[in-house]
Amino acid sequence: MIIKWKNYLVKVGQIEAHGQEMIRFSDCHAYDKNDRSMYFPYILLRPEEFEVLSASKEELKTLQRLKEKLKPVKISVKKATAKRPQQHTWIVKLQPDEFCKVGEVKGFKAYYSYSTESTSPLGLFRRIVSTSREGKVISFNLEKWILKCVSPRPPNKVVAEIQLPDGETWRHQIMIREVRPSWLE
Repeated sequence: MIIKWKNYLVKVGQIEAHGQEMIRFSDCHAYDKNDRSMYFPYILLRPEEFEVLSASKEELKTLQRLKEKLKPVKISVKKATAKRPQQHTWIVKLQPDEFCKVGEVKGFKAYYSYSTESTSPLGLFRRIVSTSREGKVISFNLEKWILKCVSPRPPNKVVAEIQLPDGETWRHQIMIREVRPSWLE
């Protein structure tokens, strides 16, 4: 049996019911438009999520029987409300850097890392990955090499924007010596 699912053509080995509303396709080879293939031991789909392109009479009868058995389960979904993470003010002590003396420091950017969930291209497998976001820099003092920023998590990377005498702007990562919450001061 060959089905079309999202942007893939999937060659299926076996089909069977999975729970009350899903169909389990086993021994699947999925091909995309560039003829790249991926093997999946199984794929779980609802009847409306795929289209049958080629199948034998027996496979069509089995699929029709499974569709009749399946009962769609109604799930009530409440309106999502996103909570903004609590913001903290951080005092960051930086390691003195020679590159900052080459030109004029226009500003700093502080980045903090957080974990997010990533899915595979077909949406079957999930993993936790670490990414970074930019915090808001409130103030900086180059004489003392201190920076204040606001972010939900402590910053782990600071980048300086340095303008050279010829007008070009460069970015350079500055090493962090210490990070403390401002309420400890």
